[in-house]
Amino acid sequence: MKKYLILLLTSLILNASFAQDLKRVQKKYYPNPTVLDLQTPIASKKTGYTSYKEMKKYLNELQQSNDSIMKLSVIGKTQKGKDILLVKLSDSTTSQSKMRVMYFARIHGDEPGGTEGLLYFIDKMTKDNSLKELLNKIDFYILPMVNVDGGEKLTRQTANGIDLNRDQVRLETPEATAIRKLVNETDPHVCIDFHEYQPLKSAYSLLSDEVISVPWDVMFLTSGNPNVSSHIRKSIESLFLENAKTKMEVNDFTSHTYYTPKKTNKGIVMNIGGASPRSTSNTFSLNNAFSILTESRGIGLGRKSIGRRIENVYLLAESFANTVYQQDTALLAALDSAMMQKDPVAVEFVSKKTAQYPLPFINQIKNKMDTLDLDVSNAIESTVTLSRELPVKYLILPDQKYAIETLNKMGVLVDTLSREEVFEVQSFEVRDVEKENTSFKTFTPVKVKTKVRTETKRFPAGTFVIKTDQKRKRLLAVMLEPESSNGFVNYRIIEATQGKELPVFRLMD
Repeated sequence: MKKYLILLLTSLILNASFAQDLKRVQKKYYPNPTVLDLQTPIASKKTGYTSYKEMKKYLNELQQSNDSIMKLSVIGKTQKGKDILLVKLSDSTTSQSKMRVMYFARIHGDEPGGTEGLLYFIDKMTKDNSLKELLNKIDFYILPMVNVDGGEKLTRQTANGIDLNRDQVRLETPEATAIRKLVNETDPHVCIDFHEYQPLKSAYSLLSDEVISVPWDVMFLTSGNPNVSSHIRKSIESLFLENAKTKMEVNDFTSHTYYTPKKTNKGIVMNIGGASPRSTSNTFSLNNAFSILTESRGIGLGRKSIGRRIENVYLLAESFANTVYQQDTALLAALDSAMMQKDPVAVEFVSKKTAQYPLPFINQIKNKMDTLDLDVSNAIESTVTLSRELPVKYLILPDQKYAIETLNKMGVLVDTLSREEVFEVQSFEVRDVEKENTSFKTFTPVKVKTKVRTETKRFPAGTFVIKTDQKRKRLLAVMLEPESSNGFVNYRIIEATQGKELPVFRLMD
């Protein structure tokens, strides 16, 4: 009986119009800031959040009074024809030695805290002289609202129903293509993606007889993909996150590595971190940049918590910027070292499984913190089960136009053979093709098993040649190895047929 009462109470909390948290929980753990000098559009609104129209008007007016450091431009249009706005903050100096930092928010339309926090950061940058000093070393590229169509309706997906944070490989939305184009043009050293998470989910009722919620003001999702350079991963952990966690703590905010529940045939497993190239935290790290996805405690909480969410987004943006300002030399050295790495390509890898792993939750009824010992799958500590030496070049047959178009969108450099040539290559024979259980809006991924063999093969003029001595070598290698999760074969950009040879080849010298 108690279990059914808990389920009923959980349902009521999930569907309550005021918020997910009970009032006494909010008062104890999540008080709104007493002083928040907001001059952004939300400051004059009693309900809702800053609309796209209000944001556009506000940014235009702010640019007019700050045109020496602020430039407003358009990087593309949404599916419904709305301009995707870019704010560039920079002083009058231009230099390749300056650090380039990209902040963006509202990849998911129902996560408004990132937009509000970045608008506050932009406002403070134009008014606080101490913050303007950051522009001596940094150019900021800020996208406060990427998924405008979803943002207008407070829905997660874009107008065509695609989750934009799952569209970093196929690039099927104009919004994802616009972000990638901006990254290719500006080549940022740092990419920070601001999200919000849902702290109380019905799945948690399967973990406890109590009504529990995830407690953290912010969780950090960094790349667990072993193809990301160790130099990048270490710098993110030891510099960016250490400083951000300290910033959170001294301002009475809490933080943790990101975790979320996943239902399996063995029950609920908590996934810690992530390794999928389809999301921004991984794809931009594979792009040879410092990339972090932040998750503020926000979905379902309504405006009662918005001041707290705005402040923690602002504090994180300031912390990341200060880390870049203070550690620019070390960060550039780490990126140079990452470029020099020629580690084998991690084709397949498994997350570390741990039983009885302690994770904190808030007991909503008892208004106290509980720790549960749970089964976890930790992507940050994965083990490589299949790797291959990085080839000198990949060759792709001329009929694979979709694959080449996607590589071009990713900023990968592609050449073509001007005449027929013969090479000794490694080829892939497809031994097995299996459809995955999860389908996306426009396709169902497949898993393949291949046999690699060495053969001498004649390649026609027009064959595409992708050298691996370029900046995005880790990204292109992950995309082109057939067994890679979220790679081109897995994501049906290159189709695989059992018993046939794939149109992708590895040239080793």
